[in-house]
Amino acid sequence: MAGDVTFDRLLASDVLRETYRRALGVRNGQRLVVVSSTWGPQSLLSVDPDLPRRLALELPVDEFRVAVALHPNIWHGHSAWQVRGWLSAARRSGVLLLPELEGWKGALIASEAVIGDHGSVTYYAAALGRPVLLAATPDNAVAADSPIALMLATAPRLDRGQPLLKQVADAVDKHDPMALAELRALASSAPGQATALLRSAIYGQLDLTQPTWEAETTAVPVSTEVLPLPEACLVECHWHHDTWAEVVRYPAERLRERDLRSRTAHLAVGTDEPRQRWLQLADVVIDHRPGPHPDEWIRQTLAAMPGCVVAAAQDPRGRWFAGTDDQLLAFESPPGAGALCASAVFSWVGAGRSLSELPAEFELVTGAARHTVFVIRRPHPAQ
Repeated sequence: MAGDVTFDRLLASDVLRETYRRALGVRNGQRLVVVSSTWGPQSLLSVDPDLPRRLALELPVDEFRVAVALHPNIWHGHSAWQVRGWLSAARRSGVLLLPELEGWKGALIASEAVIGDHGSVTYYAAALGRPVLLAATPDNAVAADSPIALMLATAPRLDRGQPLLKQVADAVDKHDPMALAELRALASSAPGQATALLRSAIYGQLDLTQPTWEAETTAVPVSTEVLPLPEACLVECHWHHDTWAEVVRYPAERLRERDLRSRTAHLAVGTDEPRQRWLQLADVVIDHRPGPHPDEWIRQTLAAMPGCVVAAAQDPRGRWFAGTDDQLLAFESPPGAGALCASAVFSWVGAGRSLSELPAEFELVTGAARHTVFVIRRPHPAQ
């Protein structure tokens, strides 16, 4: 036996897990969930093609990110155009559709959990010690005495008919790395040795002398794809003791699901949002591109969007400005927190308070992450 080159590459790459997370755009405090589907009528994508979208709608954006890895036969059997069409709603909600060949490997390294089926990617995840939830478990798709059959018999199931957030969070928080230890032992007959064994066997068959240098195992490629953030978000924001605000964001597509709607949420929309409906319904509008005179942009945008309450934009120095039609302030925040600040401003003024009362320093909390924001008060240009 010659081991498993792919498993060896995954093992070699696992020490660089944070590198793979950063390349994909997974921030501190976020958990990456990889949805993996093999091909055929019993695969996850065939059984529940809407699962990636529902995961994106139910998992808070700032706490979980979702990526999808599909078997190459799906891509080539149906065309890339068709696959992207099937997953278009999920992609609009911030789901990354991974490149068909190498993309899944880096995502697997970066993942906190994998939701899959009887495919090899799900098995590799279990062998690496990642929490696995099975969303499709066919009885007769694999040999009964195979390692994958053992995985199907022992790995926990995802109940697709129940709320997904708690199931995914519990899979991560309550994961016992030893529960599927036998799967790791069965993944390769010679962990870390596959390239050396294969080279020896090939050169032996050719009756050639092997090179003198060591046969090396290469790490898997770092992703060139970045997890997209949904341009429109449904946001729950609540202030506590006037010193910190808790912010929970979901893709705006959640509004289409009656059982997921909230009476206390507001809609925050970026200026790159292509759908007119979200712009028309926006409570908060955000321009993420730094530009001169953000105060003028805020004034003009709110005048053109009378239903919108708060607008926010960045200046060339990276400072964020947020304002209503009669108040404006500037603030400094960590990278990526500008939209969170805009929602905090909306929640503050929505409670009937003036921006002049906003504390000079406050915290934004999104799941396990905390961001400190410093406020610089300025008069509104119309005053």
